[in-house]
Amino acid sequence: MTRRLRFGSAALIALLVGACGGLDDLTDLDVVNENQPDRKRVLETAGDVEALISTGFFLWYDAVQGHYCASNLSVAGEEGSVSWGGWGFQLGTEPRVAWPNSPAWRYRRVLEQPWYGNYEALSSVNDALWAIERRPDLCDEIDCDRAHAFARFVQGLAHGFLGSMFDSAFVFDESVDLENGVLTLQPYPNVVAAAEDYYDAAISEATGANWALPSEWIRGNGWSAAYLVRFIQSMKARLLYQFAREPGEMTAEIWSKIIAAVDAGIQPNGPGVSGAVYERDGVFLQGDAQGQWWSSLNYYANQTAGSSWHRADYKSIGVYDQGTGYSDWLAASLNNRDDFVLNTADERVHAPGDGQADGLDFVFKGASPFPASRGTYFYSMYMNANYEEYANGDQSDPIPLMLYNTQQLMKAEALAQTGNLAAAKAIVDVTRVGRGNLPSASATEMRQLLGEIYYEHLIENFYVCSGCAFFPRRHWQALAPTGPNHHWGLVWGTPLHFPVPGKELEILQKQIYTYGGLGNEGGTLQPAAASGVARGTTVPATAVYAFNFLETLAEKLEYIRRERGEHLDRARSLVRH
Repeated sequence: MTRRLRFGSAALIALLVGACGGLDDLTDLDVVNENQPDRKRVLETAGDVEALISTGFFLWYDAVQGHYCASNLSVAGEEGSVSWGGWGFQLGTEPRVAWPNSPAWRYRRVLEQPWYGNYEALSSVNDALWAIERRPDLCDEIDCDRAHAFARFVQGLAHGFLGSMFDSAFVFDESVDLENGVLTLQPYPNVVAAAEDYYDAAISEATGANWALPSEWIRGNGWSAAYLVRFIQSMKARLLYQFAREPGEMTAEIWSKIIAAVDAGIQPNGPGVSGAVYERDGVFLQGDAQGQWWSSLNYYANQTAGSSWHRADYKSIGVYDQGTGYSDWLAASLNNRDDFVLNTADERVHAPGDGQADGLDFVFKGASPFPASRGTYFYSMYMNANYEEYANGDQSDPIPLMLYNTQQLMKAEALAQTGNLAAAKAIVDVTRVGRGNLPSASATEMRQLLGEIYYEHLIENFYVCSGCAFFPRRHWQALAPTGPNHHWGLVWGTPLHFPVPGKELEILQKQIYTYGGLGNEGGTLQPAAASGVARGTTVPATAVYAFNFLETLAEKLEYIRRERGEHLDRARSLVRH
């Protein structure tokens, strides 16, 4: 019988905390790690070890692209606009409100899914690396060099998302002594630095290797080691582009790293799954009609066949409105904002001269279906249609992971920020002129060029990844009012990052805190001292040991299939409320 997985960070010591009265007592207890014997037993075969490595990317992807960590970040980042009562859409409510971080709250999984899911991915690859280190003979049956490089990649992905989304997290890899070690919540700069180190290690280990990646590991992408290196470089560039909480965190060193990573990243017409169905070039995941490999963002946000779950936020698509519609909308009070027909010069939004005709990337849908009681400022007449084949079909079409053009746009900002405006302009015009038929970008006015880059990034990167609009807006411009002027940053009161989930804080016996609301947005944190002393609570390393070895890998995968399938059945029959 399949049991629900027990995974998390500190969750495994909840009962001990309750019995002993505090974490301070735990560090002095001689607690037997009941997982350890099963850990050794389950990792007895090379097949089990490689299976753990191979599921690492899937577990990460499921953690960040599932229901509870994608659409809500899109709304907070004013990419999509949604006011349905589910999955944390209140992140789009204006004026912004504090995030309810109660462990009993209905939508607590908005934080719990990325937190625990990323630690599940880490635990899987960490356990495999632990086994390889202690059983070198396993390498007679599996390619341990490939396994090791891919595990480092997953460690970079997981720590990278934790460091981008949360104010602090545990840094956790196979070197942690699960019997005697302790872990400390590290401020996000430390977590991001760790992610960068794991990416660099993966790049180093895969460079020059002659193995190939099985296509099942990143569904449909049976790459050479050399192309995996390119993809890792691109993901590293995205992390460096997205992690900052405020404009001042982006330094010349970071911009230089972004340029180098993009130059070493994915190339046009690369191997693997093709994005030709969307007329886009980049890295795609093969969709899955069985619902295992699945993107909630692409599924719900691109359902053009219905009245739509999502609409495109006017703050993303309205900048080049030729009339007064967008400026009037911004100047209106929240309660007086309503949807309107655009007259933009960008042919990706609508056809030339006709705001009610579909554009290259967006479609006109008419009046919004959202309840007026939740705010007419959510209304929009447009929705993105980039991945409508995936959303309107059986979800077997490709899903985007990284687009070549948006990777280049990260480089464009880095070039502009380091003084090379001409080179930045050349990149921007590829999509601005080539797809949008807009006038050529500025090569002399820094402020204007940056705005043109930001706009291109929003339009070209629409719904590509969880947080793809929210995260970079933090460094584009400081927090500002919702109107009457257009701005590129987040709205006053939007959390700049999120707290450790309330469930985790409760287990750690720490006071529950949160972010959000005017004056409580959060901000930059300083890295911990080199001594390793950091803010937060020290916990036994066993608290982060996530994988329950009383269940076999087959049971684990069956759980994932069942949970995903049940959710899809519910979602497809859901009556919106």
